[in-house]
Amino acid sequence: METSHKDSLALLEKKTNEISRNEEEYKRLHQKYVEARRDVSTTENILQEAQGQSSALAYKAQSLEQELEFIKKDNERLVDELNTKANDFSAYRKEKVPLSTTIYSSFP
Repeated sequence: METSHKDSLALLEKKTNEISRNEEEYKRLHQKYVEARRDVSTTENILQEAQGQSSALAYKAQSLEQELEFIKKDNERLVDELNTKANDFSAYRKEKVPLSTTIYSSFP
């Protein structure tokens, strides 16, 4: 019976050591998991910030493109208006110049 008791104690000690090793391994793996989870969280935050900046830049680019189109159309309108006024002035000048030459030619 004493040998059986010794065998049981040895088996109990072996199992206790195995449980202890398993607990140590669990603690180590759990710590790795916590660190990995923290890294994932940090990476997700960085990704969200990058996506936010990307969206803001895309919106800004779109806004600038719209502003550029507006400025181009406004420029075209102003060029057309300038050409119209230049043509009107040219016609006015052509109309007035012959009249003034006839007025000056009538003087001796």
